[in-house]
Amino acid sequence: MDQKILCSKLQETLKIKSLRLPSNVGFSLIKKTLSIKIEKGLCMNMQTNDSAFEAWAICLKFNLPELIDNVVIEWDIHRVDKANLHYNRFLYRVWKFTLTFSWARCVVYDFSQYNTAGWVLNYPKHQASEEAIKKEAKEERAYINMHKDMYTHICNQLPVGLFNKEISHVNRITPGQNSQLDIWAIKENTLHIFELKIDTNKTVGIITELMFYVNVMNDLVNGSIQFDKNSKEVTIRQFDKLHHAITNGDITQIEGHFLTNNLHPLITQNVLDGINQSQSNITYSHTKNQNG
Repeated sequence: MDQKILCSKLQETLKIKSLRLPSNVGFSLIKKTLSIKIEKGLCMNMQTNDSAFEAWAICLKFNLPELIDNVVIEWDIHRVDKANLHYNRFLYRVWKFTLTFSWARCVVYDFSQYNTAGWVLNYPKHQASEEAIKKEAKEERAYINMHKDMYTHICNQLPVGLFNKEISHVNRITPGQNSQLDIWAIKENTLHIFELKIDTNKTVGIITELMFYVNVMNDLVNGSIQFDKNSKEVTIRQFDKLHHAITNGDITQIEGHFLTNNLHPLITQNVLDGINQSQSNITYSHTKNQNG
């Protein structure tokens, strides 16, 4: 079954009049195994349609459960810049995805020796600007102000760039200049991660983006990724509160929130239920952004 027929099946099942799968991603379905081949998206922003393989895999599998049992992620490993930071992040994403979901696998890269030993997380270097200019930044602050009494700690713009052993330009593993999760909060033993999208930004990539942030923070909680040695005393954007809660073992659960009023039509309840069939300490939910 080719890409055109898959689109037709989705439109028929979900009663969607118009739908396109990304042209730079190869989709094929043979004997209930969906193959997703990433091309240009290997070295692109992860939330773009060409790169967001997790989102397409999850949306297709759980919206067409009678057709798809397994998903295979593929790419041409001989035609990619292996030093590219986006590609480094892509490999981490594929690794986590195939570990998380039993029905997903990769056939072109050997992850048997892949690990995050020595990886450290970035930390805030300065306070956020007092005046938010972009609409999403304004809505982040509005959401925090409205819900600050619900959590012990809540803050926005947490850097999630990853480095090898110590933070420096030459040690960078993943893109970092604009790589920040939107909002984090702590309540009791749960770390909440919010990916906020304004009402006009309805893409499946919100799944990929939130999943990456949640996986990084979960690896920080389980010790697979470490805090940088110089970050312990950082108080900017309440980082010290997050640092203490994780290093003290207070966090045992993580909840990822799709913080938006309007999800992409492919992100159905079946998809939200399907995402939550994986790890016991991680859950995902759709949370309305009343400020949007």
